[in-house]
Amino acid sequence: MVDQRLRQTKDTLFFIVGSGRCGSTVLRAIFDAHSLTAVPSETGWYGGFEDAERKAFERRTDKREYGISIIYRDPRISTIITDRKEFESLVPENPSWDDLFVSILTAYRESRNRARVGEKTPKHIDRMDYLAGVFPKAKFIHIMRDPRAVVASYTSAAHYLKANGTNPIRAIQRWKNAYETHLTAEKSLGDRYTMLTYEDLVTDPQPQLDRLCAFLDLPFEEQMLRFSEHAEMGFLRDANNREGMKKNLNAESVEKWRKKLGPQQIELIESICGPGMASLGYEPMSPAKKSFTMQAPALALAADLRDAARVVGRIVTRRGPKAQA
Repeated sequence: MVDQRLRQTKDTLFFIVGSGRCGSTVLRAIFDAHSLTAVPSETGWYGGFEDAERKAFERRTDKREYGISIIYRDPRISTIITDRKEFESLVPENPSWDDLFVSILTAYRESRNRARVGEKTPKHIDRMDYLAGVFPKAKFIHIMRDPRAVVASYTSAAHYLKANGTNPIRAIQRWKNAYETHLTAEKSLGDRYTMLTYEDLVTDPQPQLDRLCAFLDLPFEEQMLRFSEHAEMGFLRDANNREGMKKNLNAESVEKWRKKLGPQQIELIESICGPGMASLGYEPMSPAKKSFTMQAPALALAADLRDAARVVGRIVTRRGPKAQA
């Protein structure tokens, strides 16, 4: 019986991915409001959480007990599980990393009494090839947004500023990587993959949701448009995301980047993301300038140095001061 419940999750799974700050939280809420689907707040299971925990997990002989323990140490994931006893009954005796993931999603799906489950972690865009192989029936929805809006959103977010300061290059790189991944996924995943833009979703939602529901073999439901009344809030550390969950679809945020970004920032973004922008129909504000494109390596180097300093700081903090002789 447990195997059947886990198999149902695997066979109906879909992923929502993107660059981050792209509207994936809204799309997650829309499908969580559907009567047949449940989509928890993001797990980061195949991203930072995997980087931090998987190697240690793979070395353990007590994988079940250790796997359960690391899940409860992470607030993003543990808040998905509302019934600990029920969740633990779903975890196999000798689980793989992927088995733990399926057990978490199954527990959430069943707690919401839904037939299907999706997962929204933007950074899973970097693991689509792996996920497509592990879950051969899974489908992938990629939401893209004007890179100027993505960068404006990233560079006003506390967690980005803490990691990168005001340097926008990491945000620009994430959008460029997402666009290049889109081109690859269209070919490699075929009819298991689809893409939409945030702007199309918020300005003309009905045809976009009709198309996405058909892609997932779901009937469209009107309550998807009223997701603020039906979707669970979940674990949202970002104040903008929390506020966005309280509103239904509107186009208010489409042009906000114009007030948040300066002319030089806009020209830098357009110089790096120009081909992708043109392909998706995002009109540039100014002609590309080679001088701005040439800034990218210097900004990337500054970001790399900042990352390295942060890693060294963590190591020093963990080791602590040397004991006095």
